[in-house]
Amino acid sequence: PIKDISLFFSCLSESKLVSKFINQLDRLFMIINDQGLIVWWNQACEKASGYTLEEVSSCLLYTSPSPRDS
Repeated sequence: PIKDISLFFSCLSESKLVSKFINQLDRLFMIINDQGLIVWWNQACEKASGYTLEEVSSCLLYTSPSPRDS
């Protein structure tokens, strides 16, 4: 059990701040887990690829989603 709830909210607040900062970068930034699956990427990745995080989450880094219909 968490005894000091303020520490929990402090960490949560910092996490949201870091996430917001990274999401606004104009550089591609993604997080891949130890199995090689994409678990998070920023808006620059979405712009460059045309895919949302929801579309690629759990995709292996070295594979890609199905091609989009034109």
